[in-house]
Amino acid sequence: RVLRYYHHLFLTVPLPPITDDEVALLTDGIAEVHDASDLLRAVSLLVRHKMELVAEDVLADMTRRLLYVMDRQWEMVDYSMALHRPMGGSNNGLGKSGDKARREAELYRRHGAEYCASVESDLKAVLEVGFRKFAEERAAEAHDKSLEDVRSLLRYITWDMGR
Repeated sequence: RVLRYYHHLFLTVPLPPITDDEVALLTDGIAEVHDASDLLRAVSLLVRHKMELVAEDVLADMTRRLLYVMDRQWEMVDYSMALHRPMGGSNNGLGKSGDKARREAELYRRHGAEYCASVESDLKAVLEVGFRKFAEERAAEAHDKSLEDVRSLLRYITWDMGR
């Protein structure tokens, strides 16, 4: 659904119009005589620039959506942590068996429920901050790589049209 939305967006987004003044500036004025290759090169440079502007806006929207999805994944991590509780004194969590369960039960008996609950909430807060920072870094990295790919593609098209 998301890919279909962005595919449709790229196909239907209006490009900013190219004016005669912009072409004239790139071809060093209107008064001079120009051949078709000069005009084609000027127009291809303008189209590349305007497509970069459109692509930057669409990629920024995609980055926001990616970050939203990754932020929502924290809820799954939180749920998973509740199932695989690091501490808590009970041996009925998933993944608790053998030495691990005995160590946690001993820690719970030694320090009490309040200590274990505070350690668990502190651990959860630190993990949430780290997860959100990780999500922001990955989204920014994906945005930068995608933008560089779009710019490289547009540079190639401009070079090919300008030959």
